[in-house]
Amino acid sequence: MKKRMKRSAAAVLAAGVLLAPAMAAAPVAAAGVAQQGVMAAEAASLNSTRTTAAAGAAETAEVRLLTLEEAITRALEVDSNYKILEYTWRMLDAQLEELEEQEEELEKAIDNLDDTDPAQNGSGGSGSGSGQLTPEDIAEMIQKALEQLMAPNKDTLEFQRDQLEVAIDKLESQRNATRLQQQEAREGVKMLVTQLYVALLSMKQQLWLMDTVVQQQEKAVHNAFLKYQLGLISMEAQEQEVRKLKDEQRNADSLRIQYEKQLAQLLFLLDLPQDQEYELAPVSPDPEQSVQPPENVDELVANSYKVRQAREALRQARLEYSLAEDYEDETIGGETPYTENKVNAIRYQVRIAEEQLKQTERNVRAQIDSLYRSAADAQAAYELAQKKWMDMSTDYQRMVLRYELGLIARQDLENMNVAVRQAQVQLEMAKYQYFLALAQLSALQAGYVPSSM
Repeated sequence: MKKRMKRSAAAVLAAGVLLAPAMAAAPVAAAGVAQQGVMAAEAASLNSTRTTAAAGAAETAEVRLLTLEEAITRALEVDSNYKILEYTWRMLDAQLEELEEQEEELEKAIDNLDDTDPAQNGSGGSGSGSGQLTPEDIAEMIQKALEQLMAPNKDTLEFQRDQLEVAIDKLESQRNATRLQQQEAREGVKMLVTQLYVALLSMKQQLWLMDTVVQQQEKAVHNAFLKYQLGLISMEAQEQEVRKLKDEQRNADSLRIQYEKQLAQLLFLLDLPQDQEYELAPVSPDPEQSVQPPENVDELVANSYKVRQAREALRQARLEYSLAEDYEDETIGGETPYTENKVNAIRYQVRIAEEQLKQTERNVRAQIDSLYRSAADAQAAYELAQKKWMDMSTDYQRMVLRYELGLIARQDLENMNVAVRQAQVQLEMAKYQYFLALAQLSALQAGYVPSSM
């Protein structure tokens, strides 16, 4: 009898698929060598299952391994917004060079005006020696007078020069802001791809667990049918097990549809063909990366792309106000370009930009605090999931021994195996959330802060 029991236990262990997560900590000493042996046997069983599945998939389509690094590189290569910002920056750079050339021409015009001999503008024309003006002399004098009236004076040229200098400074600021937008867009694309990628890995783990639950429920339906035939349970009890199976199947199908939809979204973002099967390479958090906020948070705030863009906007407003203040109520070429009301309006634009900068700094500071708190929570959840998985693994080994001694039924052991799988999936999902939180901190160090938390 004991030999048959041991053979049954060995069959359960060989058929089990208890997995050792890639980032799970080493088993506690209480688990002992027996736990590691079971994990190795079950991992071998899983590898065999995956090999079989991969061989079947190869018959229909070639499976392509896609890594996160490859996905990010691909997304940056095909992202149109990133390219548009690059072209915008180059356009502003060309416009800046053109304005600088115009500034040089204005400086030359002013210098030429200063070098003009006033005596040449006198009325001593080429009149006759008798001192009387001929009609030709009168026509020449009228022509010179008209030219003097039409020619720009020095004040007008200097005003145009100052306007051009402000335009150059503002354009340079716009160019800097465009570069900041481009860098921010780059980090945003990287974070978007990372979020989609990690979400797919998490959903894959959930699908694996749901398929396990469906298989377990299929066994429960089979057992319920046998019990019903033996008269041990009612037809209603058997039908309840069947309904449970259908519910689990629907849940698994629904999640599978969501997975395919999100995978299609990622492939569209990467401009990859969707008629090919893809396998996503797993990711692991960096154990050396800290989740503690830096001592100088002000530096993170100041170096963020959003704050730096707000500063450029304030700089542009101040440049315009400086010009308006210098020429307030002055008449240039018969006009007053900056009246008192217009100067006041520009002054309020500066104040608006100042308040927007302050608000941006406050928002970024709050988001930085939230990111570091979320990362600390993700780390704690990951460590807790590790401990829970190890505890469940130890409990599973004890139940194996009890099963070998005939103290519990096989169904109890299988139920415990499903519970261990659930703990493993929770561990994997916690690991991916921790990885994502660390990725957000890395982007934060580069200056990227998400628009909403």
